Amino acid sequence: MEILYEVAYFFKSQKTEVPSYNRIVSVISSELSKFEIDLCSIIKDNITPEQKYELERLVTSDTGNYILTTLKIIDHERTPAVIQDGVKNFLIIQACYNITVPLIKKLNLHIDTVKHYATWVRKASMFQVLQLKSNKRYLYLLCFIQHQYYYRQDISADILLLSVKSAQNTANREQMQIAHQQVKLNNQTISTLSSSRLSYKELVKKIEGIVNLTSISDTAKLNKTVANTYVKFDTKMRPIVKTPKVEKIETKATSSLFAECKYVPILKILKDIQQVADYLSCFKHHSVKDKQVLPEINSKLHSVME
Repeated sequence: MEILYEVAYFFKSQKTEVPSYNRIVSVISSELSKFEIDLCSIIKDNITPEQKYELERLVTSDTGNYILTTLKIIDHERTPAVIQDGVKNFLIIQACYNITVPLIKKLNLHIDTVKHYATWVRKASMFQVLQLKSNKRYLYLLCFIQHQYYYRQDISADILLLSVKSAQNTANREQMQIAHQQVKLNNQTISTLSSSRLSYKELVKKIEGIVNLTSISDTAKLNKTVANTYVKFDTKMRPIVKTPKVEKIETKATSSLFAECKYVPILKILKDIQQVADYLSCFKHHSVKDKQVLPEINSKLHSVME
């Protein structure tokens, strides 16, 4: 239909009377027929027995399962089985293309012409293909092989890119999950260390308060100081241990509190220790000028690492 519009526009631009629809269709059909006859003549003069065998093999079958019928189907699924079948079909097309490529180059067809003939073969039944004369059938099959050779490479490239992108997305999701777990474990570890440090300070204050008492004896002070109720001291300051029998339970190592990764950045370790011990407060600012401008925590940590 686009050809008809182009012809009509050409006649109008030349100020020529536009022929009737039937006349235009007749002329175009006649020229297409001549064009196909010329192509068939090129095939007849240049085709080799090996090329004939490869093309006839596509439309020959003793069991009714034609190779051409299988090659018409292109599956876009990304499962391993489908990809493997697609590779097998591409290898068949590639082998046929490598043998017939000299003849394809002699035809020197435009890509749209190749696509037109290839589309006809893909939509046609095997009966329609077999009804064509030999040289005309070879023309259509050559276009089909050429189009499939390029088209399947594009499909394979798209499947590869989608598969790589899918693998990247999966890896990113797993990495985010691991990072989330690591942050959670780090927070638990810091919380555990912080609570142990606070409880240690409280214990020291409690011991200092008991030691400063003057109303009780040293033995009583020592018994109050010891947090373990199963340890007592006699009048001669000798320890007496009385513990009940308990069953041994399974305990986890302290390493389970940390993330299951093979490395931890040194900057992360220094920051975690800073939250617990506040060791950076021991650093003093000795600048004579700009005493109010103090370095940031990252600058201090980099100084420690250097």
